[in-house]
Amino acid sequence: MIMREKLRNRRKELGLTVEKFAEMADISSREMKSIEQGIHMPRLEIGYKIVKILCGEDGMSYYEWNPEKLSEARERMNMTQQCLADKIGVSRRSVSRWENTKKLSQPSITQLIIISRILGVPEGDFFTRKERKICTAI
Repeated sequence: MIMREKLRNRRKELGLTVEKFAEMADISSREMKSIEQGIHMPRLEIGYKIVKILCGEDGMSYYEWNPEKLSEARERMNMTQQCLADKIGVSRRSVSRWENTKKLSQPSITQLIIISRILGVPEGDFFTRKERKICTAI
């Protein structure tokens, strides 16, 4: 089963309409439909929201973008930021921001797949697992 089918099936299991799901993810229902149909990939921050909705808030861990892992992988390939930027079709400044900030700037999912292929690194290697602290004071 491909990802878009898994997404649609899980949304239906939760009893959510496309419109309600889109509202929860803070995107238009048109954009949600195009994601489910595989027409386009969501931006990372939207992807995070989608996973959060599908998996719930009660998980014990989550994955966070790790900019150092991108720079390490790029440097292992003896590649400059400019060279990587040229191969992806973005500015060197974009690559620099991806390597130096955690939440302010991240590649899109499509760009992440391209980067992964160029650097020979699985997409998941650019993320770090973080443990969620549970508030027991409530």
